[in-house]
Amino acid sequence: MSLKAKNAFTLLELLLTIMLLGICLVSVIRGLLTNARAIQMAQEYTGAISAADQVMFELLQTQASARIPLEGELNNQAGYRYRLYLQDPADHRRQLPLKEVRLEIRWQAGHRDQGISFSTYLIEPVPKS
Repeated sequence: MSLKAKNAFTLLELLLTIMLLGICLVSVIRGLLTNARAIQMAQEYTGAISAADQVMFELLQTQASARIPLEGELNNQAGYRYRLYLQDPADHRRQLPLKEVRLEIRWQAGHRDQGISFSTYLIEPVPKS
């Protein structure tokens, strides 16, 4: 055998190396795509939380449930719709002026509808006598 034949790679070794590199590259690309989807979803949920904050701020500023529409689309948040539910709490034993507030934010993500909901209580101002 000559010295040149000992230092060279065989065709089989080259094919195995290329195959292993291909498998590793597919795994890396799949991870990058998964991260890109997770970032997009996090941005959508952040926008929904911002939209909910805007609606709740308007509700607290008006202090009157009749002045804020119970459902609609947000002007400065593209694609976000909201639905607001104001009702008396289920526990009627309390004599506090409470309203249960439930807020649903919906948006279109690709071909699917996404949504998030929030629930809290609002203390209504007692009329001065």
